[in-house]
Amino acid sequence: MNLCIVQARMASTRLPGKVLMELAGQPMILQTLQRLQASKYVDQLVLATSHLPQDDPLAEAVKQAGFQVFRGDETHVLRRYGDCSRHYGAKTVIRITGDCPFVDPQLVDYGILCHRMQELDYASVSSIRGLDVEVVAATALYEAEEKADEPMYTEHVTSYLYTHPEQFRVGKASLGTRYQRPYRLCVDEEADYEVVTKVAEGMGNRHASAGEIILFLDQHPEIVAINAQVRQKTLADT
Repeated sequence: MNLCIVQARMASTRLPGKVLMELAGQPMILQTLQRLQASKYVDQLVLATSHLPQDDPLAEAVKQAGFQVFRGDETHVLRRYGDCSRHYGAKTVIRITGDCPFVDPQLVDYGILCHRMQELDYASVSSIRGLDVEVVAATALYEAEEKADEPMYTEHVTSYLYTHPEQFRVGKASLGTRYQRPYRLCVDEEADYEVVTKVAEGMGNRHASAGEIILFLDQHPEIVAINAQVRQKTLADT
């Protein structure tokens, strides 16, 4: 069973409550979840958030929209994923972060197929920041959960897998140059939120494909410039 887990919580350090900020007339997290519903190969879609009271509004908004919610450990996100995967009996886990409102279900399906055909433990689809997809064998996820003992691994779900290629079969699903741009479509700061808002408006608030969004940004460098200086956190920041 292919389980797509979207991780999100309210306590973002740089932009608290961002996943419930409005985008195209509704909470941003719903944009992410609704787009993922169009995947052909995802069997179950669930939001995984923490058990803390501050995440109650997030869980309630997602439940009211008709989506599944799993609640687990706040900081040991790898354990949250492991518990969620066991709860749903997953064989394959697709990891998506809730601050990526333009995730493309076609790229998700491509990642799932590459993971399956290459018989990998971990596969990543690297593209523009905010369109990234990671696909993990549940058995490998559980093994990482058992071995991970540092915050850089427990807070960043897949980091133990891709930093230990000697233990796991790790690979990348290659994409053409069309999908390789230095753009940011994830939301970490106000500048990012301004960009995704302008993109949503430019797309007529519809679920446009990644290709359409990239073409739009190619034609609007002034929008790209808004968050060009935002720094992406790395494992070293943990």
